[in-house]
Amino acid sequence: METVPQQGLLDFPGLPSPLLHDFAEMGTMDGTIDGLFDEMLPTAFLTKMVQVHPMHVQVYPDRYEVVAEVPGMAADDVQVEVMPNHMLKVAGARNTTFPAAPQHPPEVYESYNFERSFGLPSDADVRAVTAALDRGVLTITVPRMVVEQPTSRRVTVHTHPHTGAKKN
Repeated sequence: METVPQQGLLDFPGLPSPLLHDFAEMGTMDGTIDGLFDEMLPTAFLTKMVQVHPMHVQVYPDRYEVVAEVPGMAADDVQVEVMPNHMLKVAGARNTTFPAAPQHPPEVYESYNFERSFGLPSDADVRAVTAALDRGVLTITVPRMVVEQPTSRRVTVHTHPHTGAKKN
């Protein structure tokens, strides 16, 4: 019984087999390129860049609340701003200096910042927005304006005052 050699996916009759070798070298280049990016932009830096600070929006009949955890931040570290275009901007920065002889690992003293913006609904009372910071939890309260629901009303049809007839 004669054995028939199996052809590889990239083996074509009449083409040299080093073609597979060329593709294998591309895999080692991938590691080299990753190494170059790691040198220019460390993974820790990129991870911090893409982190989104979580904020929870809760809707109540009389108000909206935005709640965010901001551990280690003081009231002076947080900015809440109502923009003219019905946008709420929340930002914060914690810049920590290292003590002379740290007793904890450096990541305990890590600095970070965040900024988020939210579009406010049309019934938001932007003039009455308040913010409070309690034990590392920021609560922003946006009161809702009372919007009267339109009601129907019947309009009386009158006759023309001079002739008593309807005006044409």
